[in-house]
Amino acid sequence: MNYLYTIVELKFYFMTNMKTLQTKLSDIKLKSVEEVHEEYKKKVNSTFDLLKFDTHPMGLGVRATYLIGDNKDKGLEISVVGGDAFYGDGERTFEVGICLGGSVVVAGWKTKEEVAEIIDMLKDFDH
Repeated sequence: MNYLYTIVELKFYFMTNMKTLQTKLSDIKLKSVEEVHEEYKKKVNSTFDLLKFDTHPMGLGVRATYLIGDNKDKGLEISVVGGDAFYGDGERTFEVGICLGGSVVVAGWKTKEEVAEIIDMLKDFDH
């Protein structure tokens, strides 16, 4: 009999909490795919806009750098270049160099979105 009483209690508990759950779920505003995409584009643009492009010193394209940390000699630097001599056209695609000390890792043909994702991923780097 104790077992049956427990099942009735559980059913009552479930039904009571189900109404609370339904109320909470109805208060959640779901975003459309378009809204999520717009938020993503704004984030990408704001991150990519951190880069200030100038003519590359070799004169063959554009270059921007983004320093992570406050010391260029000890910090992480992201170099973004593009143009005829690089692995990116400097308009739609870019070559990204991640520089730490005397080492550089290069990734080519990165889109604006991919460049922004690299910056976001590394901006909290603490050497």
